[in-house]
Amino acid sequence: MENNQHPEEQPQLKPIDEIFIGIATDSLLRVYQSIFDSVKEISSHLRYSTINRLGTKNEFGDERIDMDVQTDSLINDNLKKSKVVQMVLSEERPYPTILNKNGDHIVTFDPIDGGNLIDSNYTVGSIFGIWPKGNMNGMTGRDIVGGALAVYGSRTSIIIYNAISKTLEEWTLRFDENESFYWEKTRENIRVSKTTRIFSPANSRAILDNIAYRQMLEFWTRSGYVLRYTGSLSSDCYHLLMKGEGLYCSIGSKLQKKKLRILYECAPIAFLIEKAGGLSSNGEVSMLDVIVEGYYQKTDFIVGSKEEVERVQRFVTAEKRKKRSQSPDKNPSKKYRIQPPEPEEEDMIYY
Repeated sequence: MENNQHPEEQPQLKPIDEIFIGIATDSLLRVYQSIFDSVKEISSHLRYSTINRLGTKNEFGDERIDMDVQTDSLINDNLKKSKVVQMVLSEERPYPTILNKNGDHIVTFDPIDGGNLIDSNYTVGSIFGIWPKGNMNGMTGRDIVGGALAVYGSRTSIIIYNAISKTLEEWTLRFDENESFYWEKTRENIRVSKTTRIFSPANSRAILDNIAYRQMLEFWTRSGYVLRYTGSLSSDCYHLLMKGEGLYCSIGSKLQKKKLRILYECAPIAFLIEKAGGLSSNGEVSMLDVIVEGYYQKTDFIVGSKEEVERVQRFVTAEKRKKRSQSPDKNPSKKYRIQPPEPEEEDMIYY
């Protein structure tokens, strides 16, 4: 039978690199390979390209650099080539972008986390969450099937969830004798201990009017905890996973609003750290139990060693209970589920 489709519409699938066999199977493995390819390319971009501020802001109000836009497109290109990703959403484009209508997965990502630190030559990262296809509104982090956290520092490395062994492992980008890049597995079965004395307090200006956060900071410093904070969520959480302990905490207040996005940052990182034996929270429940209510959703975020996350939850809960007792007329209940209809065909955006 004659095939009337143009050859450019039928790109050949890239063969699976045999070193990745054992990470996942079928379509999920292809998504992972696309993520590895993206991280390798981003690493080169960061090392050998100039960084320019564009003088514009993204849809969350963050100042944009050209690297944000370039890496976002680079990741989209690689995921599209896999032919198994139905759609993507990112911090740069927080709306569904269709890649392959028949794909099996949705990928949410932050292409460059900590981008405002690039001009200071600090470590930055990329965050990826892999979800099943469908309507994301109404899903929770429990639906995530895979995730990855990459950092670009003195070396480029990535922590991924191995869907076969159901553990976390680290891969590092190396050079061979021909100066070609290749990936090497450098850590297996990464775990997070239940206790820690290391803390990373983000959005700390919120202590001005968030009494629970102020009390936590006073407790950590008074108790001799070790401060490890870079200003980059990806770097601090990578440090937490590599050390096998730690606490990352970003809490908002009336004056200092919540900073972090559920889809592009919090849910993927919570997925990884809970798979390693840690715990996550929005101050009330596990971050993985928070229902997706939209593509712009922000949250308080606490993640790391289980006992320390639970300690923060106790401080936050006690303060909320105190406020409710002072304002009994206010309804403390919170709605977590909003189920908007599936987007109409004409509202779909194709990449």
